[in-house]
Amino acid sequence: LRGDANVEAKMTAGTLKTTSNSPTIYVSGSKAEAVRMEITGGELIAQGGMTTAAIVGYNYGDVVFGGSAAITATEAQGATMRGNTSLRVAGGSITVSNSHSGRSAAVVVDANAKGEITGGSITGVNGAAVQAEENGNVNISGGTLTSGGNKAAVVALDAAQVSIAGGTLTGTAAAGAI
Repeated sequence: LRGDANVEAKMTAGTLKTTSNSPTIYVSGSKAEAVRMEITGGELIAQGGMTTAAIVGYNYGDVVFGGSAAITATEAQGATMRGNTSLRVAGGSITVSNSHSGRSAAVVVDANAKGEITGGSITGVNGAAVQAEENGNVNISGGTLTSGGNKAAVVALDAAQVSIAGGTLTGTAAAGAI
């Protein structure tokens, strides 16, 4: 999904699946607020392709995820947002089982991207639920975030900013949930 202005798409049902090194949904715009994807139902499946995700946002794409929507990713990430994109998770579920040590987080927000989590469940079976890096900004006020693989539920790296005002965070790292 790409564009310069007023591009909107909605997914309310159905299944989209990728088994390659390409994202299930790619969102990218040429300027702020140019492209918006709303996912409130259906399932995104990403299998294989450790360097991709079910949702990839790059350069000015906005994604709203909630309702009964589900992401299931194996050896891929649930969502990777970068370059002035935003991801708002208000419901639904994101479950990622990725054994690749550098890409095991369920949701990654980096390179000046923004993430807002107000509901839903995000599970990193072998890694963090949410990882913010490289000036990424994440606000968590709700939802259930769970990690595995001896990782914290929320990880912040490389000048990332994370604000937590609510939600349930469960980490498996010795250091705790954050």
